Amino acid sequence: MSSPKELIARVKRLLARSSEARESRRRALQLERELNRAQDDLRRAHHETRREQRMRELAFELGRELHGSLDIDQVAAQLAARGRRVSRDELIRIAITLLSAEDVV
Repeated sequence: MSSPKELIARVKRLLARSSEARESRRRALQLERELNRAQDDLRRAHHETRREQRMRELAFELGRELHGSLDIDQVAAQLAARGRRVSRDELIRIAITLLSAEDVV
């Protein structure tokens, strides 16, 4: 049989382990939330990077087409024929961006 002092020491150890386990669970949840935020940020950055890459590709393609034609509707039709679905407004916005970039260079 255990003495009262041993029982008290055992209870204190169990309470300490219980407290450590609670702290570990709390820390694990906190780390999981941080991981989820980091993954969300990564997905968002990847999406933005892909979007910027597609816009650059489109701008390059549009620049090539604009050198051959001044008619924005004709350019839109040529891009659509290649499977690129781009609105006239998007083409105009990209053309303005390209022209302003040429002014800088």
